[in-house]
Amino acid sequence: MMITKLKIRKMLTEAAESEGLHMTMHGEIVPFGCPDCVDDLDDRITDMAFSRDACNRGTAARAHYNGVLGDLRIKRRSALKQSALGTPEPDVEVEIVPDAEADEGLLRSVVATMLDEEI
Repeated sequence: MMITKLKIRKMLTEAAESEGLHMTMHGEIVPFGCPDCVDDLDDRITDMAFSRDACNRGTAARAHYNGVLGDLRIKRRSALKQSALGTPEPDVEVEIVPDAEADEGLLRSVVATMLDEEI
């Protein structure tokens, strides 16, 4: 039995997907949902849309590309959700203390700019 590059690539892709990883068009394995993964899916969608648009309407090839585009868009949405879920909340609390003098000066300058004259 001969193992071709295509079979090896397919096995690697299946293994990566089962582990929550994504193989980019350049062959890199990245975590699913990371910015590189989302960028790769965007590139794939752009490429597939270009190929689809080159086909005549009503052809089987165009229908095939539409199906692949749908699958890629679903994966992209899933990756975006995963990246949003994986983003930790910041542990920093910010307290805003109003400064009456600064607010009054800012208000004066905004009003002066709007009226185009000095107050």
